[in-house]
Amino acid sequence: MAAADRRSADVDRNVVPIVERRQAERRQGIEALRAEALKSVISRVEDRNFNGLKSRLNLRSNARLSRLLLLVVAIGAGATAAVLAFQRSPAPAPVVEVAAPQILREARTPVLVARDTSGIGQRLTPGLIGWEEWPEGAVRNECLTEASAPDALAELTGAVARFEIFAGEPIRREKLAIAGQGGYLSAVLDSGMRGVSLVVSAASSSGGFIAPNDHVDVVLTRSTDGGSQLSETVLTNVRVLAINSQLGETAGPDQDDKPLAFKGDAIATLELDSRQAEIVNTAVPMGALSLVLRSMIEPPLSEPDASQTTNQLIRMTSPFWNP
Repeated sequence: MAAADRRSADVDRNVVPIVERRQAERRQGIEALRAEALKSVISRVEDRNFNGLKSRLNLRSNARLSRLLLLVVAIGAGATAAVLAFQRSPAPAPVVEVAAPQILREARTPVLVARDTSGIGQRLTPGLIGWEEWPEGAVRNECLTEASAPDALAELTGAVARFEIFAGEPIRREKLAIAGQGGYLSAVLDSGMRGVSLVVSAASSSGGFIAPNDHVDVVLTRSTDGGSQLSETVLTNVRVLAINSQLGETAGPDQDDKPLAFKGDAIATLELDSRQAEIVNTAVPMGALSLVLRSMIEPPLSEPDASQTTNQLIRMTSPFWNP
């Protein structure tokens, strides 16, 4: 029994290490299989994940590359367009310096003009006339220039003004009577005309508002044999040369500025032809003569009708026409 027990004990001692060794080897094999399986699973997982990550990385890098390429292409296209546009645009014109325009002054010539206003009948003095520069284009043929009449200033000194000459007006020979050819009144009379004076009152001369160069009608008022008064027009549309010593609309030599109207009696000088002068001289002793003022917008003075004035004179002097 003891021997059997010893043998079973020996067997047990021999078997136990073997079993343990086998179990250890089995465990090692299982561990090795487990490790292999784990490696395989990890490898598969890594392949899946890293392959997706790589594809993503590849896509992102491809997108960046595409964008970079597009940017390069756009820059190149813009540069090309700029070069082409620069080549097609015309070259800038050269800057030319333009000189400031010079103001061309019109040629001027000295013209004889009035330095101050001269009334009718006033004699010209060196202080009333003088030379003044005028543009040649404004000089009329009747003006006196230094080129056409160099001695005009001395020649016309002392001439009598036949019409008013205003300050700044060019001097014309037609408006003057040369010194030595007559006095003041004869200088303003037209050819063939006479100066006849009448004593008139303000009451019989439109309230005294008649002035030189006005036109009037001459009316004779006389008594008839029956004791009544008769008025008739003996002259029509005659020119008034002067009132007292005033010959024109402006003051003449030794004249004061004309008043608005004269008062009381005044001497009116009329411009008449020879027949009209006879009518007035005949009418003076026959009655009272009055002046009737005419409108300035009346037709201009026409040539007097000789037959009319003659008939008027016959009518006034004939006893058959006297009522």
